[in-house]
This record gives sequence, structure tokens and C-alpha cells, in this order.
Amino acid sequence: MAMKSINAYYLLLAVITVLFVSIIFDFAAPILWSIVVSIIFYPVYEKFLLMTNKKSLSSILSLILILLLVIIPSIAMLGLIGNELISFINSYEKQSFEAYMQMIPEESLINKMLGSLGLNIAELTEKLDDFLITAIKIFYESISKISANIINFFISLFIFIYLTFFFLRDGEKILQTCMDSFPMNNDDESYLLNEFRKTTRATIKGTVTVALAQGFLGYLTLLLLGIEGALIWGAVMALLSIVPAVGTVIVWLPIALVLFANGAIMDAILLIFSGIFIIGMIDNILRPILISKETKIPDYLILLTTIGGISIFGITGFILGPIIASLFISIWSLPSRV
Repeated sequence: MAMKSINAYYLLLAVITVLFVSIIFDFAAPILWSIVVSIIFYPVYEKFLLMTNKKSLSSILSLILILLLVIIPSIAMLGLIGNELISFINSYEKQSFEAYMQMIPEESLINKMLGSLGLNIAELTEKLDDFLITAIKIFYESISKISANIINFFISLFIFIYLTFFFLRDGEKILQTCMDSFPMNNDDESYLLNEFRKTTRATIKGTVTVALAQGFLGYLTLLLLGIEGALIWGAVMALLSIVPAVGTVIVWLPIALVLFANGAIMDAILLIFSGIFIIGMIDNILRPILISKETKIPDYLILLTTIGGISIFGITGFILGPIIASLFISIWSLPSRV
């Protein structure tokens, strides 16, 4: 009888859990981000709590800080980039890369090099032109979705703010309830929880720092070289920098090829040099220090789990990938812990 009761309990638990997850699944992104931001800003909340000795007020003050430092600047930046992107797309489609390439003399160095490799310059320029326009439009469309689905955006924003308030105020109580319900000893639970917190903070800190540094250096390099739309390309570099090692290459390498094809050999060389030894070195130096060293996850595993996480979960995958990898390593190491 007892066994039947246990089986019935776990069956009911599984069914209710599936139904619950199905209900909240569409809001997975704001829920995840509210958890992440709560973890990042919890030390700030604790400082406010020491000053005010009021949980609700401390949570509200923390939310105001989050709005001022994160949400409002992000929305303003997206709007600025969106406006720049519209004008850039219009000017680029009128004067496409293919039109520039047609002005290159047949006896030029680029034509000779491509010919020796058995490549057709017309096909190559058409493909590069399509690639650049497609890359710009994909980035633009991802920004446009926010304004197009303005109702969904504000619903998600409301859920994010609402949950963040409660996660900050009642986080310890919620966490303790979850830990009490989990069939694991307290030491192992604390170990996994610390790994989760550490990985989340390190991933966010490292990714944001690398993105800002690479985006700014990319923008500065392109601006100094007189490249049109330098701000947009810098923003795209910052966004793509969430993919370790290869993210920014997707941007600066095609631009360098365009410069090279148009005869701006020195500018192309300078851009490639900057891409490899300045922009690229930021990734090679900062990411291992800020993420790999902190989380004890090997660089190659961060690369694989970040790309895999993005392919499965979308933009939130750059956090989920390393977190899952960290928990995977931590859980497998539990039996060897003394």
C-alpha cells in the first residue's frame, strides 16, 4: 500500500510538473533573466538591506538601480542602433559591394589572385554582397522584433521586473524551500548552489566585459579607417562576441576583404592586424581570466557549450550553456568529494 502511494505521488508530481512547465514555458526568457539579474544584484540588495532594514524597500531600490544601469541604457542603445541601421541598409543597397567590385580593373592584383585559385570574381562578389546584406538584415530584424511585438516586450519586461522584485526580497526563503525539498545532503546542495552562482556571475561579468571591449575596439578601428556604419559594425561585433574565438571574425574579415578588393590594401592589412592582435586578443586574455579561471571550465568546453546553448536556447544560451556545463562537471565530481 505504501509503495502504491509513493508511485501515485511521483506520477502526480510528474504530471503536475509537466503542466506547470508548459504554462510558464513561453515566459522562460524573462524568468531566466530575472534569476540571473537577481543573482548579480543580490549583493547590492544586501547593502540596501543593511541601510534600510526593510526587505521590500531594499528590493525596490535595487530594481531602480537595475532600471537605470541596465534596462534603460539597453533600450536606448537598441533604438540608436536601429536608426543607424535603417539608414545604413538604405545606403548600402543603393551602393552595394558588387557595384564597387565592378570598378576594379581586370588586371588588378585581386583579380589575378582569384584567377590563379580558379575563382570567379563575379560569383565571389555576389556571394559576399548577399552575405553582408543578409548579416545586416538579420541583426536589424532581431532588433525590429522588439518594436514589432511591443505588447509581448512589455509583458516580458513586466514579468522580469515583477519576478526580480520577489527573487531579491524572498530569494533566500525560496531557495531554502527548494533545497529542503531536494533529496540531497546539505553539503552537496550548498556545493552545487555555489557553483551555479559562481558560474552565473562569472559568465555574465566575463561576457559583458568582453562584448563591451571588443565592440568598442571594433568600432574605434573601423571609425579610424573611415568605414561607413562603424557604430553598427561595432554593435554587431559586441553581440557576436558572445561566441568565443570566432564571433568578431564574422564581422571584420568580410569588411577586410571588401577593403582589399577595392584596392585599400593598407586599410585591409590594418583591419586584419587589429582583428587578430587587438580585438581578438581581448577575447583570448579576458575570457579565460573572467570565466574559465573562475568557473574551472576549460576554454574548449566554454566554446562548445556557448555555441550549443545559443543554437538550442537562443540568446539566453550563452548563459545556460556554461551553467549546464558547470553543473555537469560539479555533479560528476560529487562522488569524489570528501
